[in-house]
Amino acid sequence: MTTHETKSAWDTLTARELMQTEIVAISARAPLTDVEKLLGEHRIGGVPVTNEAGQVVGVLSMRDLVEHWADNPDSHPNQRADNDATSETDADYVAGDIMNDEVFTVDANATAREVAREMTQRHVHRLLVKDHDKHVGLVTAFDILQHVVDGV
Repeated sequence: MTTHETKSAWDTLTARELMQTEIVAISARAPLTDVEKLLGEHRIGGVPVTNEAGQVVGVLSMRDLVEHWADNPDSHPNQRADNDATSETDADYVAGDIMNDEVFTVDANATAREVAREMTQRHVHRLLVKDHDKHVGLVTAFDILQHVVDGV
């Protein structure tokens, strides 16, 4: 494939074609142990966080969990240094406590190049895809990489 052909594909493939439509999300009220379990079960690195109305209010990644545990070493039930029932554990923290409340989105008609540029500029690995102000999917860096491997 020539450079010209690759550029053409990057400029015609859209976020709608790249995105996943089945979005795994978690409630802002979910305990962090539930977040950890969800990420592991689905083998994903992050999830949108929703409020009681189902609206996306943030994003929580495995990195957020790791940073939380680094700052609060006794908070993870498996890492507690003692059996002190009064120390805070992850059961005391919920997704909404540590999520990033900046939700980055991209329009469903954005090109693959625009999606990749947005991820690079924002230093994120996932973007929610919107169509007429409604979340319709999620595109990840892995989704883009998969298209590159498959020959865009």
